[in-house]
Amino acid sequence: MTQAGKGAVEFGGDDSGPEPAPVMPTRIKVKTHDEGGAYCCGFIHYESLAHCYVKERSPEVLFCHVPDAFDSESLERGRDAIVAVIVSAVNELLHRKPVK
Repeated sequence: MTQAGKGAVEFGGDDSGPEPAPVMPTRIKVKTHDEGGAYCCGFIHYESLAHCYVKERSPEVLFCHVPDAFDSESLERGRDAIVAVIVSAVNELLHRKPVK
């Protein structure tokens, strides 16, 4: 995921990928983290990883923690951020090179 311009996010490294995600305000901060915390978020993340283990699947789990904010602007920003994360994750899976 790369910053394509003011407020726009672009996915993929070549021109053959899908269209860029919806325009998002640049003030949305997205970061990766290795653990989901000690309460419900961590439990959901752990259970997702455990499910992969039990089913003998690769532990590719995406968990998005969204801060609680209920005003219209915050909800729209949160929606746009989650859509961008999902589009990026799906794009990554669809364009993954086979491991030899």
